Amino acid sequence: MESRRKVRWSLLLAAACVIVDAGAAAAQGTGTTAGKEPSADNNQDAITVTARRVNEAPVEVPVTFSMIDGSALRDLGISNIREIVALVPNAVIQDSATGLNTFINIRGMQLVNIQAEPNVGVYRNGLYAGGHRQSLAAQVDIERVEVLRGPQGGYYGRSSIGGTVDIISTMPKQDFGGYARAGIGSYGRTEFEGAINVPVTETLAVRLTGWRFNQNRAEMKNETLDEYIGKSNDRGVRGTVQFDPVPSLNIQALAEYQEVDGPALISYAPNGISGNGLTFQPSTPETPQAVYRDTTSTSHRYNAYFFLKTSYDFGPVELALNGSYREYRFRSTYDLDQTNLGPPYNIKASTSPNDKVDNLYLEALLSSKPDQPFTWMIGAAYFKEDYDYQVLSNYTLNVDAVTGLPLGLGVQTIPVGSPKPGTSIATRSRSVFATASYEFDPHWTLSGGIRYNSDQKRLNFLSGIMPISNPLLAYVAAAAFGSTFPTFDLKSEQTFNFVAPTATLRYMPNKDVNFYLTYGQGFRPGAFNLTPVSAETIPYKEETASNFEAGVRTNLMDGKMSFNAAIFYMPQDNVLLAQSTPLGQSYYANAGQSKTKGIELELTARPLSWLSGGVSLGLLDAHFSRATVNAGTPSAIKLDGKQLPYTRSGTINAMINVDAPVSDEVNFISTGLFRFEWGGRLGDYVGVNEPYPALNRIDLQGGFEFRKQIRLTASVKNLLDEHVAQFYFYNGARTVTPGRTFSVDLRFSY
Repeated sequence: MESRRKVRWSLLLAAACVIVDAGAAAAQGTGTTAGKEPSADNNQDAITVTARRVNEAPVEVPVTFSMIDGSALRDLGISNIREIVALVPNAVIQDSATGLNTFINIRGMQLVNIQAEPNVGVYRNGLYAGGHRQSLAAQVDIERVEVLRGPQGGYYGRSSIGGTVDIISTMPKQDFGGYARAGIGSYGRTEFEGAINVPVTETLAVRLTGWRFNQNRAEMKNETLDEYIGKSNDRGVRGTVQFDPVPSLNIQALAEYQEVDGPALISYAPNGISGNGLTFQPSTPETPQAVYRDTTSTSHRYNAYFFLKTSYDFGPVELALNGSYREYRFRSTYDLDQTNLGPPYNIKASTSPNDKVDNLYLEALLSSKPDQPFTWMIGAAYFKEDYDYQVLSNYTLNVDAVTGLPLGLGVQTIPVGSPKPGTSIATRSRSVFATASYEFDPHWTLSGGIRYNSDQKRLNFLSGIMPISNPLLAYVAAAAFGSTFPTFDLKSEQTFNFVAPTATLRYMPNKDVNFYLTYGQGFRPGAFNLTPVSAETIPYKEETASNFEAGVRTNLMDGKMSFNAAIFYMPQDNVLLAQSTPLGQSYYANAGQSKTKGIELELTARPLSWLSGGVSLGLLDAHFSRATVNAGTPSAIKLDGKQLPYTRSGTINAMINVDAPVSDEVNFISTGLFRFEWGGRLGDYVGVNEPYPALNRIDLQGGFEFRKQIRLTASVKNLLDEHVAQFYFYNGARTVTPGRTFSVDLRFSY
């Protein structure tokens, strides 16, 4: 163990010495494309971001954010949200243990359960795309990703308590072109993607994107069923339109359809499983390569998304009318007891979650011209979500053997709905907001904003044992499972109102240096438990956070270097956390208050035309200040001073890019990525409370580029083949990060 620590820190020191910049692909606000020379379309003056919902040069933005360039993501072969977020300091990501959702944790703000509202606002091209089940699959043909850190309630509204992630798809341009990419990799993986951009007329352009990623094997194999857990197929198509019928009117539209087949639960139990209420003898110890389950692990989901954005320039003001719609469906099956044990002396349990989400988002914005001392924006938004959720589980057991009674029932299956079909949450959210900025002189600017948000949520909740025709079996089922799965048939309605102000003071001594002080608030709307233990535990309150921050952004050496830093203090109220009962049930409730302090540093540079790279550092002190889990019960635990769960104490990123000419038509290209995470706790302090193992990941890529059009590369991800625990189950099973993989890619741009 000690030698391994030395290896980690030696690698880190070597990377820090070689690399002069932190994340050219994740350059915080620089937008520099990894491994490519600056050009007229790739410099600080040409790049704009929309972190504050207006186009600004990155160095001018008084907000802590990271801008991740889409072309760099394509160069690096990065298409999943986990690897994108891993380029950002003080940000980590965990897929839910059952594959149901994507948990993004920024500055300690975590998504605590699969039914909760997200803690990070997810946007697509500036439009809200959050709500339940973000579950982001492959990100293909992306122009850039902007990650704002800290509460963003004033500018972005609901759920932006930890930050905001805006995924900006590439829109059509007035140039014919595109790209095609093919790749092969470990476990029979094949990847195909491409895009074509066509200018139809001088005012109309369209772009078509498609992809298919297939993997027919996996690192983990279910030896009992002789099948791989981790096989996947991700395919989709996207069409976009850019239309300017007159100079004052701009219309953008996007339509996307995506389907994903893959695993549901990917876990293993290194010491086997025993004594969990279902198994009464130890199961076989497992590894990340071999597990023993008697139920397949599979899932299917599709996501259909559409947006329409229009803006009209009236001269002194601009009016924007925007809307988006999303359909999301998910179904899965997996082994609930996570063993291959069953009757006569054990209980075989399988479960099948099923999700249905429909979202509608409408927004109207009226804003002033940006080229004047006083600028402003006012707007209103409406969000509608209908969320249906059911989990049907089957418990198969030899009733006589398990109960020890001669009932003559033998092997039977007890069906449970937790919740049953018909369970739904309907959300209707309305907000109004305004922002303003005044430039006193070329150096000093004061800006601020306020947003009022009102959420109305209606719950229809059904739960309990499903109908059983055999009266004796129904009686036994009620006696054995009734307390664990209480019967509910109820309706509830809650309203959550919140006002989120923001204020910022910016000082720019020159056009390349920006000092700022900012204050903001964020909120996550309250909601309902869908795994309650009593009627009183169904609703919980909204979670809130305030943020006090000071930072600096710089653009140095004519855009060849930038240094950005931020220090912040963030108190949080009504922190949401898992609670437990003596029967081992869990539900979610507001536990109390926490305080988070942190520092984020990012340095980016290009010392030579063929060399770029970077380092970034995030340090986080996130602790409960006044909180109790299981409050009011004999099992209450004071959490004061304890670290927020699933939160890292620190992250370090490093990158180096080489794009060196070998001849007039051939360039040698290579990239090294390093990510180190340390500190933290896994578990909610009830049932599971384990140290969060350190993560050390190295990704390498090398190859050649021919005539700036053809790119051939070979890559290895997770070079050291580390499997780092991400989630612990009560029964001793765990999920871990994927192991080492290799790939070869060929891309042609035109």
